[in-house]
Amino acid sequence: MVRLAVLIFLFLSSFCRASALTDEVANLQTLSVDDRVERVQALINSMYYKPSSIVTYWKSPETTMETRTGNCADFAVLAFFLLHDSGIPDSRLRLIYAETKEKEKHLVLAIQTHSGYRLLDSASGSSVTSSIQDRTDLRLFLAFNKEHVYRMDNMNEPAAGYYARGIRQWSSVLMREEFKDRNHD
Repeated sequence: MVRLAVLIFLFLSSFCRASALTDEVANLQTLSVDDRVERVQALINSMYYKPSSIVTYWKSPETTMETRTGNCADFAVLAFFLLHDSGIPDSRLRLIYAETKEKEKHLVLAIQTHSGYRLLDSASGSSVTSSIQDRTDLRLFLAFNKEHVYRMDNMNEPAAGYYARGIRQWSSVLMREEFKDRNHD
């Protein structure tokens, strides 16, 4: 009996997490691309930023929505999936490995808009996203989306011989999302 109650609780809690993410995606779908970016930045700014190493485990978007806590990687991954699932194609989204002036590893999300790539950054504390060129405080190394890896000197052309699934933490997130999608259909 206790085991059944635990299983029901786990099922309902996962449904509620997915529901919060699904509700947010539905709200985003009614907005323009620029307004989606602003809304996602505002959502992330309302969460608790907990600095930690981005080299380790990256949380799923559902977990970040549920706990409303994360590091730069957790928030960048959440932003990626919110924008992607709201209809912005993978080809217009780039997660970017960066380094701060303090030599700390950092992850941001770039969104291709009509005026170029704009950055969504959980650590900036800003409600306004900036262009890549405006972020002189970051050293940008590598960009990637669900399929490809890109060099920073040409974010529109995939780097030959490199695949996004080769990035361990990102591959883990993608596998968990694919598993979740298969089990909810």
